Amino acid sequence: MKQKNDAPAEPATPALIERWALAYLERFPSSAANLRQVLLRRVRRLEIEDEGPARAAVDLVVEKLRGLGAIDDVA
Repeated sequence: MKQKNDAPAEPATPALIERWALAYLERFPSSAANLRQVLLRRVRRLEIEDEGPARAAVDLVVEKLRGLGAIDDVA
């Protein structure tokens, strides 16, 4: 999402994506597939030219949270 002053958006780092994921999971139970969709939608809103690294970070974060038991794949 572009800011009003057209300043560059914060880069989609794994740390940022993990913050997004944790904030989402605090509010909603989610399956891994749903959380991945939510995070990818946030990445797309940044309108960055190369989404590849951000998409890879989304996958890493989702797998990390799955391993920690934070994702409810029954949801």
